[in-house]
Amino acid sequence: MGVGTQQKRMILLNKGTLEERVRAAQEYATNEHLALVRASVRKRFPEVRESDTAGLELSWQRMVMGSGEEDVFVVVTFTPQRDDIDAKGIADYSGELVRGELRSKL
Repeated sequence: MGVGTQQKRMILLNKGTLEERVRAAQEYATNEHLALVRASVRKRFPEVRESDTAGLELSWQRMVMGSGEEDVFVVVTFTPQRDDIDAKGIADYSGELVRGELRSKL
């Protein structure tokens, strides 16, 4: 089987100064949080194996938008290694999970 389509969810952090938002994103996008998200995905989607969640990543990004303002995002990326996985569903679930955990920083 081929590899499925990569899915990405970007969670905007818009509370606080730029430095506070960058720090919050850096503190969240860690291997510890990634392990928790991967475990939650396996619990929610029983058909997903541990090896499947290797394609799930957390990162952060700082972007200059058209207005010239800088935005900070926590980024959830899922690259499925099998075609028979609901990549969109997993990415949506993971994005909402992260958004919920970061709610106080949004």
